[in-house]
Amino acid sequence: MGVDILPQSSSVKSPPKFAAVVLQKNIIKEKYASITKYRLVKLIKEINAEILAIDNIYELAPTKAALVAFLARLSPTTKLIQVTGSPHPSHGMEPLNRVANRYGIPLSGKGTALEEAEVCARLAHKNVGYIASPFEPEVDIHITRARSLGGAGGWSQDRYHRRISALIQGAAKEIQDRLKKSELDFDLATKDSAYGLERAGFRVYASRDKLSGIIKQSKGPDVQIKIRPVKRKRIEFIPLGSTDVPVQPTITKTKKLIVGIDPGVTVGIAIMDLRKNLILLDSAKGLSRGDVVRRISEYGTATIIATDVTTIPAFVQTLSTKFNAKIHSAPKTLTVSEKNAMIRTFNEANVTKPSNSHERDALVAALNTFSSYKNVFDRIEATIKKLDVKIPISSSFIDNVKALVVREDISIKDAIDRLLTEEKEEPVIEEELEERLTPEQMEAKISELRVKIKLQEEQFDHLKTQNEIYAAKISDLENIREDLQQKIKLLRSKERAELKKLREIQLREEEIGRLRKQELELKDEISKLRSKFSDLRRLKILETRGITVPLRIIETFSTEGINKVKEEVGIKKGDTCLLLNPSGGSKSTAELLVSFDIKAIITDVDKMSHIARIHFIESKMPLIDRNTLKTLKSVDEFAIIDKSELEEKLAEWKKVYEQIMKDTTQDMLQKIIDQYRKQKLEEMDGVFPEDSGH
Repeated sequence: MGVDILPQSSSVKSPPKFAAVVLQKNIIKEKYASITKYRLVKLIKEINAEILAIDNIYELAPTKAALVAFLARLSPTTKLIQVTGSPHPSHGMEPLNRVANRYGIPLSGKGTALEEAEVCARLAHKNVGYIASPFEPEVDIHITRARSLGGAGGWSQDRYHRRISALIQGAAKEIQDRLKKSELDFDLATKDSAYGLERAGFRVYASRDKLSGIIKQSKGPDVQIKIRPVKRKRIEFIPLGSTDVPVQPTITKTKKLIVGIDPGVTVGIAIMDLRKNLILLDSAKGLSRGDVVRRISEYGTATIIATDVTTIPAFVQTLSTKFNAKIHSAPKTLTVSEKNAMIRTFNEANVTKPSNSHERDALVAALNTFSSYKNVFDRIEATIKKLDVKIPISSSFIDNVKALVVREDISIKDAIDRLLTEEKEEPVIEEELEERLTPEQMEAKISELRVKIKLQEEQFDHLKTQNEIYAAKISDLENIREDLQQKIKLLRSKERAELKKLREIQLREEEIGRLRKQELELKDEISKLRSKFSDLRRLKILETRGITVPLRIIETFSTEGINKVKEEVGIKKGDTCLLLNPSGGSKSTAELLVSFDIKAIITDVDKMSHIARIHFIESKMPLIDRNTLKTLKSVDEFAIIDKSELEEKLAEWKKVYEQIMKDTTQDMLQKIIDQYRKQKLEEMDGVFPEDSGH
């Protein structure tokens, strides 16, 4: 099917309209001059279109997310083709009429939408264009329960839980058997329950259409099976008629890597080059084999896949097959202290440190591998230096030799000879643009080059003029320099004493200026202190009259912060404290503050640790949220609050505390009743077994 959006219509508008032409064996079967997007999707499904051809894929949807949603509504066997090329620099895009004329399909520059839709279909029939693929050739299959296990509990819920777990386990086993029978590569991740499986997930390394007739998406009353294609980071454009497998770079064109892997639910990855430079250290939960392969490929190709255990995991084995890489396992199982010692030695020259045990084990595997091959790598570098092999500065010739020696287990000399031969035989890529250009394109290219030449000539003239200006300035500066030298000589011989006097005057003037500046700063400080003194006097008057309550300010919730206030201003029984930063406090810090028998603590309660807050509640220590106070005022290290508001907040806290105690008592009573019921049920279960019919 060929499609084109109608003039004055847009994929942003709702709904846009399209022209469509159905082509079968290069014969037109149907034409649609104007149909909505909803009707277009329905029509594609009805005729089970193998190809959907268009000159610009974003006519169907304005964004990548919308385009993915559009393609998800179609059959997995339908391919979206952009016949005008791809945005990749190595491909490029052209107007539709130019592409059509090249392949002998007449189209004027102002063709109708129906004519352009037909041209798109005929070009796709000739294998012209690029498959716009937003999905990896991988599929996720998720098997989960279809509804919640919530309910009143008891025997019925347990039986239902057992049944669901058994059904999920059975469905996972059936899918696993079908995938193996179809010889499809996959990874399986499961979460066990007490009765079987709680859920299962497959990552199948095949396109969605390969699963047609093998696995179906379904949702029953108890178990559901969801099938989702894996989205790419960006839409890939693949030449029509080629495979949907990314082209792997040759061994001599990509960076050679040592990759340490710690497989599991959370996968740790450590990537370093063959010179022991750490490139990546990361970990993530739920990474599939395909995710890891793509992550490694962002940085190069794996020469060695390493593990820190003696038995090679299946995950590492399959990764090595994917990259045709050597596997290196640990000669012995290392203790945690040995691993940490290895990391400390490495970190003396590196700032990147493992943030968890998965990253640590991956990094240890990579470091272990480099140590094992270090002597071989050193011999390779020494041999190349001795042979005086002439290679370009940008070449990774030495790493290529190392990779060949490691992967193919050949001698250093054989590896060098092979790579030198490949470099000599490698064809030089010449600019072949002129051979492909039409006369009109050639003329345009010549005009473009003439414009560039003219611009370069203008730049040359400008630089020449600038050079002359700078030369004149240099001459003037030389003359000035000579004059100054003469003046210096004169001053040195006749006016040395006067210069000394002038220097002393200058120093005195600078000192006067410094003192005046200091005087202004002191006056400003005195003014600020007077203002603060006035504020403090007002606070003291309010405190004396009993209108306000003074607060002890504690800057940090730590032993040092509390003791500092105790030593400087004192903390006594009945004081109210303002805690500026409540984060980081522990139970022991809370106990220290409680030991002073203070009246209350005012702070940002939400930022306080759960442990400290619980201890304050257990100690009956009132906690007042400072964000709720209206009369809190502070001047430097002093603060006050209206006595009436403080008393009001303390009364509110008392009510909250009493409710907490009441709820806690009720929870304890409920736990005793639940434990008694459970004991009785277990006794009854022994008297009336489940299969007795009672």
